[in-house]
Amino acid sequence: MKSKYPVLIITLLFLIAFCARLVPLQFSDLPYNIDGFPLARISEIIISDGALPDPGNYGGLLAYNMKLPVFPAMLAMFSLVLGVEPLPLLPYFCALIGSLSVIFIYALAMSLTKNEIAAFSAGIFAALSGLFVYVTTAAMKQLLAITLLCFLLFLYTRRRDWRFRAGMILVLVILPFTHHLASLIALLTFSFALVGTAFRRSEHHVRTTKEFILDAITGPGILLMSIVYYNSVSLEIASEVINANDIMLLASVSILVAVIARMLSITVQTRPWFFLKGKNKKVTFASIFDEKVLVLVLGIGVLYLNARVHLFTGAQLTSDALLRLMFPYFLLAIVGLMGFNVLRYSKFSQRHLVVGMFLAPLTIMVFSALRGLDLFGFMLAYRSYNFIDIPLAVVVGVGIAYIIGKLSMLSKQHDFFKPLPTFVMVIFIVTCAAALPLAYNSQDAFDVQEVTYDYELQAMEWASEHTDNVYTDQRCGDIMAPYFEITVGKNGPWKLRDGGFAAGDVLLASRDWTVEGAQMYPFGRVVFQEEAFDATMNNWNVCYVGGPQGSEMVVAIVR
Repeated sequence: MKSKYPVLIITLLFLIAFCARLVPLQFSDLPYNIDGFPLARISEIIISDGALPDPGNYGGLLAYNMKLPVFPAMLAMFSLVLGVEPLPLLPYFCALIGSLSVIFIYALAMSLTKNEIAAFSAGIFAALSGLFVYVTTAAMKQLLAITLLCFLLFLYTRRRDWRFRAGMILVLVILPFTHHLASLIALLTFSFALVGTAFRRSEHHVRTTKEFILDAITGPGILLMSIVYYNSVSLEIASEVINANDIMLLASVSILVAVIARMLSITVQTRPWFFLKGKNKKVTFASIFDEKVLVLVLGIGVLYLNARVHLFTGAQLTSDALLRLMFPYFLLAIVGLMGFNVLRYSKFSQRHLVVGMFLAPLTIMVFSALRGLDLFGFMLAYRSYNFIDIPLAVVVGVGIAYIIGKLSMLSKQHDFFKPLPTFVMVIFIVTCAAALPLAYNSQDAFDVQEVTYDYELQAMEWASEHTDNVYTDQRCGDIMAPYFEITVGKNGPWKLRDGGFAAGDVLLASRDWTVEGAQMYPFGRVVFQEEAFDATMNNWNVCYVGGPQGSEMVVAIVR
Protein backbone atom coordinates (compact mmCIF):
# COMPACT_ATOMS: atom_id res chain seq x y z
CA MET A 1 0.00 0.00 0.00
CA LYS A 2 1.41 3.37 -0.99
CA SER A 3 1.35 6.27 1.42
CA LYS A 4 -1.22 8.96 0.64
CA TYR A 5 1.14 11.75 1.62
CA PRO A 6 4.68 10.41 1.10
CA VAL A 7 6.34 13.77 0.43
CA LEU A 8 4.70 15.39 3.47
CA ILE A 9 5.62 12.49 5.77
CA ILE A 10 9.21 12.29 4.51
CA THR A 11 9.64 16.06 4.86
CA LEU A 12 8.20 16.03 8.38
CA LEU A 13 10.41 13.14 9.49
CA PHE A 14 13.49 14.74 7.95
CA LEU A 15 12.88 18.08 9.66
CA ILE A 16 12.27 16.44 13.05
CA ALA A 17 15.39 14.31 12.70
CA PHE A 18 17.54 17.19 11.42
CA CYS A 19 16.51 19.52 14.24
CA ALA A 20 17.10 16.81 16.86
CA ARG A 21 20.61 16.27 15.53
CA LEU A 22 21.46 19.98 15.53
CA VAL A 23 20.88 20.34 19.28
CA PRO A 24 24.62 19.97 20.11
CA LEU A 25 25.27 23.24 18.26
CA GLN A 26 23.76 25.13 21.19
CA PHE A 27 26.71 23.88 23.28
CA SER A 28 29.48 24.38 20.72
CA ASP A 29 29.87 24.86 16.98
CA LEU A 30 32.64 22.23 16.91
CA PRO A 31 32.02 18.53 16.15
CA TYR A 32 29.94 16.66 18.71
CA ASN A 33 32.60 13.98 19.13
CA ILE A 34 36.37 14.15 19.16
CA ASP A 35 36.38 11.54 16.36
CA GLY A 36 35.41 14.38 14.03
CA PHE A 37 38.75 16.15 14.27
CA PRO A 38 40.91 13.56 12.47
CA LEU A 39 38.18 13.18 9.85
CA ALA A 40 38.05 16.95 9.31
CA ARG A 41 41.85 17.04 9.06
CA ILE A 42 41.83 14.29 6.41
CA SER A 43 39.23 16.26 4.45
CA GLU A 44 41.49 19.31 4.61
CA ILE A 45 44.38 17.20 3.28
CA ILE A 46 42.19 15.87 0.45
CA ILE A 47 41.19 19.41 -0.51
CA SER A 48 44.79 20.61 -0.34
CA ASP A 49 46.31 17.70 -2.30
CA GLY A 50 43.40 17.08 -4.65
CA ALA A 51 43.63 13.32 -4.00
CA LEU A 52 43.18 10.72 -1.29
CA PRO A 53 46.23 10.69 1.01
CA ASP A 54 48.46 7.64 1.46
CA PRO A 55 48.01 6.21 4.99
CA GLY A 56 51.63 5.07 4.88
CA ASN A 57 52.78 8.68 5.16
CA TYR A 58 50.89 9.23 8.40
CA GLY A 59 50.43 7.55 11.75
CA GLY A 60 47.94 7.12 14.57
CA LEU A 61 44.32 8.14 14.09
CA LEU A 62 45.04 9.84 10.77
CA ALA A 63 46.45 6.67 9.19
CA TYR A 64 43.62 4.56 10.64
CA ASN A 65 40.87 6.82 9.31
CA MET A 66 42.57 7.18 5.91
CA LYS A 67 42.07 3.44 5.42
CA LEU A 68 38.29 4.08 5.60
CA PRO A 69 38.15 7.10 3.26
CA VAL A 70 34.48 7.41 2.29
CA PHE A 71 33.41 9.75 5.10
CA PRO A 72 36.29 12.28 4.82
CA ALA A 73 36.06 12.17 1.01
CA MET A 74 32.33 13.00 1.11
CA LEU A 75 32.96 15.74 3.67
CA ALA A 76 35.65 17.21 1.40
CA MET A 77 33.25 17.22 -1.56
CA PHE A 78 30.53 18.97 0.44
CA SER A 79 33.12 21.45 1.70
CA LEU A 80 34.26 22.32 -1.83
CA VAL A 81 30.71 22.64 -3.16
CA LEU A 82 29.47 24.82 -0.27
CA GLY A 83 32.67 26.80 0.19
CA VAL A 84 32.80 26.02 3.93
CA GLU A 85 35.82 24.61 5.78
CA PRO A 86 35.40 20.93 6.79
CA LEU A 87 35.62 21.49 10.57
CA PRO A 88 32.73 24.00 10.95
CA LEU A 89 30.75 22.11 8.29
CA LEU A 90 31.05 18.77 10.06
CA PRO A 91 28.15 19.12 12.58
CA TYR A 92 25.71 20.01 9.79
CA PHE A 93 27.07 17.26 7.56
CA CYS A 94 26.54 14.67 10.32
CA ALA A 95 23.02 15.96 10.99
CA LEU A 96 22.21 15.66 7.28
CA ILE A 97 23.55 12.11 6.94
CA GLY A 98 21.94 11.03 10.21
CA SER A 99 18.58 12.43 9.08
CA LEU A 100 18.82 10.49 5.82
CA SER A 101 19.08 7.29 7.87
CA VAL A 102 15.66 8.13 9.32
CA ILE A 103 14.19 8.49 5.84
CA PHE A 104 15.69 5.17 4.76
CA ILE A 105 14.28 3.46 7.85
CA TYR A 106 10.85 4.89 7.00
CA ALA A 107 11.22 3.59 3.43
CA LEU A 108 12.45 0.21 4.69
CA ALA A 109 9.51 -0.14 7.09
CA MET A 110 7.06 0.84 4.36
CA SER A 111 8.60 -1.66 1.94
CA LEU A 112 8.52 -4.43 4.54
CA THR A 113 5.11 -3.87 6.12
CA LYS A 114 3.13 -1.93 3.47
CA ASN A 115 1.58 -0.11 6.43
CA GLU A 116 1.62 3.69 6.73
CA ILE A 117 1.28 3.76 10.51
CA ALA A 118 4.06 1.21 11.00
CA ALA A 119 6.39 3.10 8.65
CA PHE A 120 5.66 6.50 10.21
CA SER A 121 6.11 5.11 13.72
CA ALA A 122 9.42 3.52 12.70
CA GLY A 123 10.53 6.89 11.34
CA ILE A 124 9.54 8.71 14.54
CA PHE A 125 11.45 6.16 16.63
CA ALA A 126 14.56 6.65 14.49
CA ALA A 127 14.17 10.43 14.51
CA LEU A 128 13.80 10.87 18.27
CA SER A 129 14.96 7.86 20.29
CA GLY A 130 18.03 8.85 22.27
CA LEU A 131 20.43 6.01 21.48
CA PHE A 132 19.86 6.19 17.73
CA VAL A 133 20.07 9.99 17.73
CA TYR A 134 23.34 9.77 19.65
CA VAL A 135 24.85 7.27 17.21
CA THR A 136 23.65 9.12 14.12
CA THR A 137 24.94 12.43 15.46
CA ALA A 138 28.23 11.62 17.15
CA ALA A 139 29.54 8.38 15.63
CA MET A 140 30.84 10.01 12.41
CA LYS A 141 31.99 7.10 10.19
CA GLN A 142 29.53 4.75 11.85
CA LEU A 143 26.58 7.08 11.27
CA LEU A 144 27.40 7.15 7.55
CA ALA A 145 27.73 3.36 7.56
CA ILE A 146 24.38 2.98 9.34
CA THR A 147 22.76 5.26 6.77
CA LEU A 148 24.24 3.22 3.92
CA LEU A 149 23.14 0.01 5.63
CA CYS A 150 19.55 1.29 5.98
CA PHE A 151 19.57 2.19 2.28
CA LEU A 152 21.09 -1.19 1.46
CA LEU A 153 18.37 -3.04 3.39
CA PHE A 154 15.70 -1.06 1.55
CA LEU A 155 17.26 -1.97 -1.79
CA TYR A 156 17.42 -5.61 -0.70
CA THR A 157 13.63 -5.72 -0.30
CA ARG A 158 13.30 -4.58 -3.95
CA ARG A 159 16.16 -6.64 -5.39
CA ARG A 160 13.97 -8.50 -7.90
CA ASP A 161 14.13 -5.29 -9.94
CA TRP A 162 17.58 -5.25 -11.58
CA ARG A 163 17.89 -1.49 -11.03
CA PHE A 164 17.58 -1.91 -7.27
CA ARG A 165 19.99 -4.85 -7.33
CA ALA A 166 22.51 -2.75 -9.26
CA GLY A 167 22.18 -0.01 -6.63
CA MET A 168 22.55 -2.64 -3.92
CA ILE A 169 25.81 -3.89 -5.45
CA LEU A 170 27.16 -0.33 -5.61
CA VAL A 171 26.41 0.27 -1.92
CA LEU A 172 27.91 -3.11 -1.00
CA VAL A 173 31.15 -2.10 -2.72
CA ILE A 174 31.27 1.26 -0.89
CA LEU A 175 30.33 -0.02 2.58
CA PRO A 176 33.66 -1.74 3.47
CA PHE A 177 35.50 1.55 2.85
CA THR A 178 33.13 3.32 5.24
CA HIS A 179 33.17 1.27 8.44
CA HIS A 180 34.56 -2.18 9.22
CA LEU A 181 31.93 -3.24 11.77
CA ALA A 182 29.07 -2.22 9.47
CA SER A 183 30.52 -4.51 6.79
CA LEU A 184 30.52 -7.45 9.21
CA ILE A 185 26.97 -6.66 10.36
CA ALA A 186 25.78 -6.51 6.74
CA LEU A 187 27.58 -9.78 5.94
CA LEU A 188 25.88 -11.59 8.81
CA THR A 189 22.49 -9.98 8.15
CA PHE A 190 22.32 -11.13 4.54
CA SER A 191 23.80 -14.54 5.42
CA PHE A 192 21.12 -15.15 8.06
CA ALA A 193 18.45 -13.86 5.66
CA LEU A 194 19.64 -16.40 3.08
CA VAL A 195 19.55 -19.22 5.60
CA GLY A 196 16.07 -18.15 6.67
CA THR A 197 14.61 -18.80 3.22
CA ALA A 198 16.92 -21.49 1.82
CA PHE A 199 15.14 -24.54 0.39
CA ARG A 200 11.77 -23.28 1.60
CA ARG A 201 8.78 -24.22 -0.54
CA SER A 202 5.95 -22.29 1.09
CA GLU A 203 3.97 -19.87 -1.05
CA HIS A 204 5.67 -16.87 0.58
CA HIS A 205 9.25 -18.12 0.23
CA VAL A 206 9.58 -19.91 -3.10
CA ARG A 207 13.24 -19.59 -4.12
CA THR A 208 14.94 -21.04 -7.14
CA THR A 209 18.55 -22.19 -7.00
CA LYS A 210 19.45 -19.37 -9.38
CA GLU A 211 17.92 -16.74 -7.07
CA PHE A 212 19.68 -18.21 -4.06
CA ILE A 213 23.09 -18.17 -5.76
CA LEU A 214 22.50 -14.64 -7.08
CA ASP A 215 21.60 -13.39 -3.60
CA ALA A 216 24.63 -15.15 -2.14
CA ILE A 217 27.03 -13.61 -4.66
CA THR A 218 25.56 -10.10 -4.65
CA GLY A 219 25.30 -10.04 -0.87
CA PRO A 220 27.67 -11.95 1.41
CA GLY A 221 29.96 -12.75 -1.53
CA ILE A 222 30.86 -9.11 -2.13
CA LEU A 223 31.20 -8.33 1.57
CA LEU A 224 33.62 -11.22 2.12
CA MET A 225 36.10 -9.32 -0.03
CA SER A 226 36.27 -6.66 2.68
CA ILE A 227 38.27 -9.09 4.84
CA VAL A 228 40.92 -9.21 2.12
CA TYR A 229 41.08 -5.41 2.03
CA TYR A 230 41.26 -4.97 5.81
CA ASN A 231 44.01 -7.56 6.03
CA SER A 232 45.98 -5.97 3.18
CA VAL A 233 45.99 -2.51 4.80
CA SER A 234 46.42 -3.89 8.34
CA LEU A 235 43.36 -2.05 9.62
CA GLU A 236 44.07 -1.74 13.33
CA ILE A 237 40.78 -2.75 14.95
CA ALA A 238 39.88 -5.38 12.34
CA SER A 239 43.32 -6.96 12.67
CA GLU A 240 42.44 -7.79 16.29
CA VAL A 241 40.01 -10.46 15.11
CA ILE A 242 41.44 -11.45 11.72
CA ASN A 243 43.26 -14.52 13.02
CA ALA A 244 42.54 -18.24 12.92
CA ASN A 245 41.21 -18.56 16.48
CA ASP A 246 38.81 -15.61 16.34
CA ILE A 247 37.61 -16.46 12.83
CA MET A 248 36.82 -20.03 13.93
CA LEU A 249 35.02 -18.76 17.04
CA LEU A 250 32.97 -16.27 15.04
CA ALA A 251 32.15 -18.93 12.43
CA SER A 252 31.03 -21.34 15.16
CA VAL A 253 28.79 -18.75 16.81
CA SER A 254 27.40 -17.74 13.40
CA ILE A 255 26.51 -21.33 12.51
CA LEU A 256 24.63 -21.79 15.78
CA VAL A 257 22.83 -18.48 15.33
CA ALA A 258 22.00 -19.44 11.73
CA VAL A 259 19.97 -22.35 13.12
CA ILE A 260 18.07 -19.88 15.29
CA ALA A 261 17.60 -17.63 12.25
CA ARG A 262 16.08 -20.54 10.37
CA MET A 263 13.66 -21.28 13.22
CA LEU A 264 12.62 -17.65 13.72
CA SER A 265 12.08 -17.15 9.97
CA ILE A 266 9.33 -19.77 9.90
CA THR A 267 5.75 -18.71 10.63
CA VAL A 268 4.85 -19.90 14.13
CA GLN A 269 2.40 -22.80 14.04
CA THR A 270 2.08 -23.25 17.81
CA ARG A 271 1.02 -21.06 20.69
CA PRO A 272 3.62 -19.34 22.89
CA TRP A 273 4.89 -21.70 25.57
CA PHE A 274 6.09 -19.15 28.10
CA PHE A 275 3.00 -17.33 29.34
CA LEU A 276 -0.11 -15.48 28.14
CA LYS A 277 -1.09 -18.06 25.54
CA GLY A 278 -3.19 -17.12 22.56
CA LYS A 279 -6.12 -18.99 21.09
CA ASN A 280 -7.09 -20.24 17.65
CA LYS A 281 -3.66 -19.33 16.22
CA LYS A 282 -4.69 -15.70 15.96
CA VAL A 283 -2.46 -12.76 16.77
CA THR A 284 -4.24 -11.44 19.85
CA PHE A 285 -3.15 -9.32 22.79
CA ALA A 286 -2.65 -12.61 24.64
CA SER A 287 -0.07 -13.88 22.14
CA ILE A 288 2.15 -10.84 21.72
CA PHE A 289 4.38 -11.90 24.62
CA ASP A 290 6.30 -15.16 24.71
CA GLU A 291 9.68 -16.56 25.70
CA LYS A 292 11.58 -13.84 23.81
CA VAL A 293 10.77 -11.47 26.64
CA LEU A 294 13.64 -13.23 28.39
CA VAL A 295 16.07 -11.62 25.94
CA LEU A 296 14.84 -8.16 26.96
CA VAL A 297 15.00 -9.07 30.65
CA LEU A 298 18.51 -10.48 30.18
CA GLY A 299 19.69 -7.32 28.42
CA ILE A 300 18.37 -5.07 31.19
CA GLY A 301 19.84 -7.44 33.76
CA VAL A 302 23.31 -7.28 32.19
CA LEU A 303 23.20 -3.47 32.20
CA TYR A 304 22.11 -3.41 35.83
CA LEU A 305 24.70 -5.99 36.87
CA ASN A 306 27.46 -4.05 35.10
CA ALA A 307 26.43 -1.05 37.20
CA ARG A 308 27.39 -3.03 40.31
CA VAL A 309 30.35 -5.20 39.21
CA HIS A 310 32.89 -5.04 36.36
CA LEU A 311 31.66 -7.58 33.81
CA PHE A 312 34.34 -6.48 31.34
CA THR A 313 37.85 -6.16 32.75
CA GLY A 314 39.12 -2.59 32.41
CA ALA A 315 35.77 -1.18 31.27
CA GLN A 316 33.69 1.34 33.16
CA LEU A 317 30.61 0.54 35.20
CA THR A 318 27.15 1.31 33.84
CA SER A 319 26.12 4.60 35.40
CA ASP A 320 22.85 5.01 37.27
CA ALA A 321 22.19 8.01 35.03
CA LEU A 322 22.31 5.74 31.97
CA LEU A 323 19.77 3.36 33.49
CA ARG A 324 17.51 6.31 34.31
CA LEU A 325 17.83 7.88 30.86
CA MET A 326 17.18 4.54 29.18
CA PHE A 327 13.84 3.94 30.92
CA PRO A 328 11.75 5.34 28.01
CA TYR A 329 13.89 3.25 25.67
CA PHE A 330 13.00 0.11 27.63
CA LEU A 331 9.30 0.95 27.27
CA LEU A 332 9.75 1.28 23.52
CA ALA A 333 11.61 -2.05 23.47
CA ILE A 334 8.52 -3.71 24.98
CA VAL A 335 6.46 -2.33 22.11
CA GLY A 336 9.15 -3.67 19.78
CA LEU A 337 8.79 -7.13 21.32
CA MET A 338 5.07 -6.95 20.60
CA GLY A 339 5.77 -5.93 17.02
CA PHE A 340 8.27 -8.73 16.47
CA ASN A 341 5.79 -11.32 17.67
CA VAL A 342 3.10 -9.86 15.42
CA LEU A 343 5.46 -10.61 12.52
CA ARG A 344 6.20 -14.07 13.90
CA TYR A 345 2.57 -15.08 14.40
CA SER A 346 1.33 -13.79 11.05
CA LYS A 347 2.12 -14.49 7.41
CA PHE A 348 4.94 -12.10 6.62
CA SER A 349 7.14 -12.74 3.59
CA GLN A 350 10.12 -10.64 4.75
CA ARG A 351 10.47 -12.13 8.22
CA HIS A 352 13.88 -13.59 7.37
CA LEU A 353 15.33 -10.11 6.77
CA VAL A 354 14.04 -8.71 10.08
CA VAL A 355 15.40 -11.77 11.88
CA GLY A 356 18.77 -11.32 10.17
CA MET A 357 18.91 -7.65 11.16
CA PHE A 358 18.41 -8.56 14.82
CA LEU A 359 20.66 -11.60 14.97
CA ALA A 360 23.66 -10.05 13.18
CA PRO A 361 24.63 -7.59 15.96
CA LEU A 362 23.61 -10.11 18.64
CA THR A 363 26.05 -12.59 17.07
CA ILE A 364 28.89 -10.08 17.38
CA MET A 365 27.93 -9.39 20.99
CA VAL A 366 27.96 -13.10 21.86
CA PHE A 367 31.28 -13.49 20.04
CA SER A 368 32.81 -10.58 21.94
CA ALA A 369 31.74 -12.11 25.27
CA LEU A 370 33.07 -15.57 24.39
CA ARG A 371 36.31 -14.13 23.05
CA GLY A 372 37.04 -12.59 26.41
CA LEU A 373 35.45 -10.15 28.84
CA ASP A 374 38.14 -7.56 28.21
CA LEU A 375 38.18 -3.95 27.08
CA PHE A 376 38.16 -4.81 23.37
CA GLY A 377 35.21 -7.16 23.87
CA PHE A 378 33.31 -4.44 25.72
CA MET A 379 33.86 -1.89 22.94
CA LEU A 380 32.94 -4.42 20.25
CA ALA A 381 29.74 -5.36 22.09
CA TYR A 382 28.43 -1.84 22.66
CA ARG A 383 29.32 -0.70 19.14
CA SER A 384 27.49 -3.72 17.74
CA TYR A 385 24.40 -2.86 19.76
CA ASN A 386 24.12 0.42 17.85
CA PHE A 387 22.93 -1.55 14.81
CA ILE A 388 19.99 -3.13 16.67
CA ASP A 389 18.08 0.14 16.52
CA ILE A 390 17.48 -0.37 12.78
CA PRO A 391 15.28 -3.50 13.10
CA LEU A 392 14.01 -2.26 16.46
CA ALA A 393 12.55 0.79 14.71
CA VAL A 394 10.72 -1.51 12.28
CA VAL A 395 9.21 -3.77 14.94
CA VAL A 396 8.33 -0.82 17.19
CA GLY A 397 6.45 0.60 14.21
CA VAL A 398 4.66 -2.73 13.72
CA GLY A 399 3.79 -2.84 17.42
CA ILE A 400 2.27 0.64 17.35
CA ALA A 401 0.36 -0.17 14.15
CA TYR A 402 -0.97 -3.35 15.76
CA ILE A 403 -2.16 -1.54 18.90
CA ILE A 404 -3.76 1.27 16.89
CA GLY A 405 -5.39 -1.27 14.60
CA LYS A 406 -6.96 -3.12 17.51
CA LEU A 407 -8.15 0.11 19.10
CA SER A 408 -9.59 1.28 15.78
CA MET A 409 -11.67 -1.89 15.63
CA LEU A 410 -12.95 -1.19 19.13
CA SER A 411 -13.74 2.42 18.22
CA LYS A 412 -16.09 1.19 15.50
CA GLN A 413 -18.06 -0.66 18.15
CA HIS A 414 -18.02 1.98 20.90
CA ASP A 415 -17.72 5.75 20.57
CA PHE A 416 -15.81 5.83 23.85
CA PHE A 417 -12.76 4.26 22.15
CA LYS A 418 -12.61 6.65 19.17
CA PRO A 419 -9.94 8.99 20.64
CA LEU A 420 -7.73 6.09 21.75
CA PRO A 421 -5.81 5.49 18.46
CA THR A 422 -4.79 9.15 18.35
CA PHE A 423 -3.98 9.08 22.05
CA VAL A 424 -1.69 6.06 21.57
CA MET A 425 0.21 7.82 18.77
CA VAL A 426 0.65 10.94 20.91
CA ILE A 427 1.89 8.86 23.86
CA PHE A 428 4.30 7.05 21.54
CA ILE A 429 5.77 10.29 20.18
CA VAL A 430 6.10 11.71 23.70
CA THR A 431 7.87 8.53 24.86
CA CYS A 432 10.31 8.76 21.94
CA ALA A 433 10.94 12.41 22.79
CA ALA A 434 11.48 11.44 26.44
CA ALA A 435 14.28 9.14 25.29
CA LEU A 436 15.97 12.01 23.40
CA PRO A 437 17.96 13.48 26.37
CA LEU A 438 20.12 10.36 26.34
CA ALA A 439 21.71 11.64 23.14
CA TYR A 440 23.00 14.84 24.77
CA ASN A 441 23.96 13.65 28.24
CA SER A 442 26.89 11.46 27.28
CA GLN A 443 28.95 12.73 30.19
CA ASP A 444 26.36 11.59 32.74
CA ALA A 445 25.39 8.43 30.86
CA PHE A 446 28.72 7.21 29.48
CA ASP A 447 31.23 9.35 31.41
CA VAL A 448 32.43 10.72 28.06
CA GLN A 449 32.52 14.42 27.19
CA GLU A 450 31.60 14.79 23.53
CA VAL A 451 31.47 18.61 23.42
CA THR A 452 34.66 20.50 22.54
CA TYR A 453 34.60 24.24 23.24
CA ASP A 454 36.28 26.97 21.21
CA TYR A 455 38.52 28.02 24.10
CA GLU A 456 39.76 24.43 24.41
CA LEU A 457 40.64 24.24 20.73
CA GLN A 458 42.37 27.63 20.95
CA ALA A 459 44.54 26.37 23.81
CA MET A 460 45.42 23.24 21.83
CA GLU A 461 46.30 25.34 18.80
CA TRP A 462 48.52 27.63 20.89
CA ALA A 463 50.32 24.65 22.40
CA SER A 464 50.84 23.06 18.97
CA GLU A 465 52.37 26.30 17.66
CA HIS A 466 54.86 26.58 20.53
CA THR A 467 55.94 22.99 21.14
CA ASP A 468 56.36 19.75 19.23
CA ASN A 469 55.63 17.49 22.19
CA VAL A 470 52.94 17.95 24.82
CA TYR A 471 51.26 15.85 27.50
CA THR A 472 47.52 16.03 28.15
CA ASP A 473 44.50 13.79 28.77
CA GLN A 474 42.97 11.28 26.36
CA ARG A 475 40.27 13.65 25.07
CA CYS A 476 42.55 16.55 24.19
CA GLY A 477 45.22 14.15 22.97
CA ASP A 478 42.88 12.51 20.46
CA ILE A 479 42.12 15.98 19.09
CA MET A 480 45.62 17.46 19.04
CA ALA A 481 47.61 14.53 17.66
CA PRO A 482 45.65 14.10 14.42
CA TYR A 483 44.35 17.62 13.86
CA PHE A 484 47.52 19.59 14.61
CA GLU A 485 49.85 16.69 13.74
CA ILE A 486 52.14 16.96 16.77
CA THR A 487 53.44 14.37 19.22
CA VAL A 488 51.07 14.03 22.17
CA GLY A 489 51.40 11.96 25.30
CA LYS A 490 47.87 11.08 26.38
CA ASN A 491 48.99 9.94 29.84
CA GLY A 492 49.40 13.46 31.24
CA PRO A 493 46.97 13.06 34.17
CA TRP A 494 48.62 9.83 35.27
CA LYS A 495 52.10 11.39 35.12
CA LEU A 496 50.84 14.43 37.02
CA ARG A 497 49.25 12.23 39.69
CA ASP A 498 52.31 9.99 40.05
CA GLY A 499 54.95 12.71 39.76
CA GLY A 500 56.36 11.27 36.57
CA PHE A 501 57.22 14.50 34.75
CA ALA A 502 60.78 15.57 33.98
CA ALA A 503 62.13 19.10 33.66
CA GLY A 504 61.17 20.64 30.33
CA ASP A 505 58.02 18.55 29.81
CA VAL A 506 54.97 20.49 28.63
CA LEU A 507 51.49 19.82 30.05
CA LEU A 508 48.16 21.00 28.66
CA ALA A 509 45.67 20.81 31.52
CA SER A 510 42.25 22.11 32.46
CA ARG A 511 40.92 23.33 35.78
CA ASP A 512 37.98 21.03 35.13
CA TRP A 513 40.36 18.27 36.19
CA THR A 514 39.74 19.41 39.77
CA VAL A 515 35.97 19.12 39.41
CA GLU A 516 34.93 16.57 36.79
CA GLY A 517 38.34 14.99 36.38
CA ALA A 518 40.62 14.40 33.41
CA GLN A 519 38.99 12.12 30.83
CA MET A 520 40.99 8.93 30.26
CA TYR A 521 38.36 6.90 28.40
CA PRO A 522 37.78 4.01 28.69
CA PHE A 523 39.73 3.78 31.96
CA GLY A 524 37.76 6.32 33.98
CA ARG A 525 38.57 9.85 35.10
CA VAL A 526 41.46 11.17 37.16
CA VAL A 527 40.31 13.83 39.66
CA PHE A 528 42.78 16.20 41.33
CA GLN A 529 42.46 18.19 44.53
CA GLU A 530 42.26 21.89 43.72
CA GLU A 531 44.92 22.83 46.28
CA ALA A 532 47.39 20.25 44.95
CA PHE A 533 46.71 21.27 41.34
CA ASP A 534 47.26 24.97 42.12
CA ALA A 535 50.44 24.22 44.06
CA THR A 536 51.85 22.26 41.13
CA MET A 537 51.04 25.01 38.64
CA ASN A 538 52.64 27.61 40.93
CA ASN A 539 55.87 25.61 40.90
CA TRP A 540 55.86 25.27 37.11
CA ASN A 541 56.27 27.84 34.36
CA VAL A 542 52.71 28.64 33.22
CA CYS A 543 52.84 29.91 29.62
CA TYR A 544 49.17 30.08 28.68
CA VAL A 545 45.84 30.50 30.45
CA GLY A 546 42.57 30.84 28.57
CA GLY A 547 38.89 30.08 28.94
CA PRO A 548 36.03 30.88 31.33
CA GLN A 549 36.71 31.16 35.04
CA GLY A 550 36.83 27.78 36.71
CA SER A 551 37.40 25.93 33.43
CA GLU A 552 40.60 27.59 32.26
CA MET A 553 42.96 25.72 29.95
CA VAL A 554 46.56 25.88 31.17
CA VAL A 555 49.82 25.22 29.33
CA ALA A 556 52.73 24.78 31.75
CA ILE A 557 56.38 23.73 31.49
CA VAL A 558 57.93 21.60 34.23
CA ARG A 559 60.83 23.36 35.96
